[in-house]
Formats: sequence, C-alpha cells, structure tokens
Amino acid sequence: MKARQRQNSLLHQSPTASLVAMEVSLDISRFPMIGVVSWSEQGGLVAIEATGAKQLVNLSIGHNPIRELNLPTPSVPTCPRDRWSELTSLDLSAQTKLQTLSASKGKLQKVSLPRSLTSHDTQPHDNSLTELDLTEQPNLKNVRLENNHLAKLMFGAPKYENLEYLNASSNKLVKLDFRPLVKTRRISVSHNPLTEVLWPRVLDELQVASTELTLLDLTPVQGQTSFLQSLDASDNPKLREVRGGREPPPQDAQAKRNSLPRSALLATSLPQLSAGREEVSL
Repeated sequence: MKARQRQNSLLHQSPTASLVAMEVSLDISRFPMIGVVSWSEQGGLVAIEATGAKQLVNLSIGHNPIRELNLPTPSVPTCPRDRWSELTSLDLSAQTKLQTLSASKGKLQKVSLPRSLTSHDTQPHDNSLTELDLTEQPNLKNVRLENNHLAKLMFGAPKYENLEYLNASSNKLVKLDFRPLVKTRRISVSHNPLTEVLWPRVLDELQVASTELTLLDLTPVQGQTSFLQSLDASDNPKLREVRGGREPPPQDAQAKRNSLPRSALLATSLPQLSAGREEVSL
C-alpha cells in the first residue's frame, strides 16, 4: 500500500534535477482504477505503459520526450497531451471516447484515429505527418494540421456538419476536395503546392496564399449565397482567375444606382495581376 501511495504521489511531483537528468518509464497498468495522470513538465518521461488502466480519463504528460505510449483498450482519455514528444506513430483507434487530442510539436509521422471520433479538437500540428484520412471522423469541430509534411488529406464522409475550422497550411498538399465541409467557416491552406481545390460553398474566411493555383473558383452553388468576408490569395504567381458570388440584379434602375456589390465589402488580398488574360470576378 505504501509503495502504491508513493507511486501515485510521484505522478504529480514537480521535476527535480535528478528527474530531469534521467529517463523515466511509467507503468500504471497495475492500477486499473487510476483516472488521472499528470506528469511534470520536462520530467524525463520516455515511456508510458497504461494498458491495464481501464478507468484512465485524463493523461497530461507535458514537455517530455515520449517515445512509447501504450494506452488501455478501450480507455476514455479526454485529453492526451504529448508536446515535443519523440513519438513517430500514435494509434488511438481504440479510444472511442476521446474528446480532445493535443499532440503538437513532435515527430509524429502517423496517427490512427478512432472511428466516429467525437473529438471537438484535433491538433496534431507541427509534426511530420505525411497523410491523414478523416473519412471516419465526420464529427470533428476544430482541426489543426499546419506545419506537417502532409501530401494527402482525405475527407471521405458525405458531410462534415460540425467542422468549423480547418488549418492545413504549410504542408505538401497538391489536390484537395473540401465539398463535404458543408458548414466549415474558416479554412487556411496557405503555403502548399496546390494545383486543384474543390471548395466548400459556405465560408467566412479563406487563406490560400502561396500556392500553385491558376483558378480560384468560389462561386456558390445555385440557390445559395456566398458570405465570404475575408480572402487572402496573395503570393500566387500562377493565379489567373478568381470567381466569386454576385449580388442578384436589381429590379429597377434606381435600385441599380443605389446597390453596392458584395465584393466591395470583402476584405481581400489578391496577387498583382499583370494584364491581358487574367480575370477577377467577384
């Protein structure tokens, strides 16, 4: 009992010089009722064995060089955090009750997410991910994937009705299909070698600077109106045409004189188009 109490107290102990200098492996698999694990920032933690911790609900492991993480199957962690970790692969496919994933600023190359993830926030940004398939995660709300090595990002579900914000900037994406993102309000895909994107038709803010796009077609589908309020399409040297929504034609001459096109209210940053064939249609 004393040993068990001592180990539990160490889970919340502030780092000491000895802890920081050494590498520590944590085995909580023998504690099936443990619910919260909070390890000290920069505490030298390199491995966690938690396969037997069936009641684990919160795992916070701070700025530790985690190389191995074995979670219970299934478990209910609500907030696994492993910033600056050494993990290259993270398998969360069994974590069906995961609510928040924060795995930023590490070396992750592959992440396996649970089917029908109920997560509000998925943030594996600043890693080394090369591809991510979100087909089985239609309930996501905020997704941050910036500063990875993503060459493939898939949205295979028919609709993503909860996804409000997506940041996939500074990757290696060439083609994207965002049409299933029916309610996404903010998208950032700047600094990608994009050549083709199929855009959603309801957006408030779009950042698409520094790409290889030649066409930016934001025309709303028939019967819908675009409410785009902010567009950054700067530093796109190959961009030749930008299409957007237009106000319906006024009913009479007086209305025509008094009408103000929606494009006049749009905060826009566009490339400098030289002359001739280029066209901006807003």
